[in-house]
Amino acid sequence: MTDSFWDFHNKTEMECGAAEIILKAAEFDVSRLRRPKKDPPDCEGMLDGLWSAVELTRHTHQEARAQTQKARKERRAGRKPKTFEAYYEWDREDLLRKIQQIIDRKDQAVSRYKNDYYKRYVLVIHTDEFRLDRANVSAFLKGASFRASQLTDVVLGLSYVPGGYPTFRLPLT
Repeated sequence: MTDSFWDFHNKTEMECGAAEIILKAAEFDVSRLRRPKKDPPDCEGMLDGLWSAVELTRHTHQEARAQTQKARKERRAGRKPKTFEAYYEWDREDLLRKIQQIIDRKDQAVSRYKNDYYKRYVLVIHTDEFRLDRANVSAFLKGASFRASQLTDVVLGLSYVPGGYPTFRLPLT
């Protein structure tokens, strides 16, 4: 019930695969996206003709995700879960605050590996939170902007809905 769409058994494939899907849905021209020899970044490749570093991270409510994963694990083992699957009821301020916290953390990480090799530093945030659908996220992000000093682009990607993957290119100041 909470944020499992992007889960995949192989972390490397998940990171670059999710990043590519979300970046293409956000209308970036993506090519040669791959795992670099040294992490960070999570991926590197050509974005709109520029060699770019790509960081990927999940936006989730950790406590709700942990409770849901525990309930699902107990159910798969044939036991009745002691707790229910859960989801967090996101509101605008919670979402904007959490996104800025993610940007701050990843922006600081970029400063540790920034070099002339990369021309762009892109953060892809993926989420599959139950209440964060296209309509709610669009309304929550209306008029919002975010701070970053190292990142050049930030994209929020949601899980698949009929017609594609909703994405949001977040304005940075």
